[in-house]
Amino acid sequence: MLQENDKVQGIWLKEKSEIVAEILLSWESKNVVHIDGITVLPQHRNKGYGHDLVKLALDWAQLSGFEFITGEARLGASWKIFQNFGAVPVLTYKDWNGTKEDYMFFKMDV
Repeated sequence: MLQENDKVQGIWLKEKSEIVAEILLSWESKNVVHIDGITVLPQHRNKGYGHDLVKLALDWAQLSGFEFITGEARLGASWKIFQNFGAVPVLTYKDWNGTKEDYMFFKMDV
């Protein structure tokens, strides 16, 4: 289980021997885990891997005793995946970190 002194927990999806997608989580508090990033390689997008990763992260968080997941998602397809799992918008970052893209900070009940 991810604990306070731990930095990151990862879940990876593979096709054959190639990692095609990952989600990284970090400990925030005894009841909150934060999604640090979710990546699906471009050639493997639109296969449902993002959905699968979020589902696995929610299942893992529940088994680990967390109550909430927080994270940031680029508005568009990424945000829609989290919305499908009940993510609630908390605030929008305009031009997040100079990316010229807006990101949504969200929370989800586990």
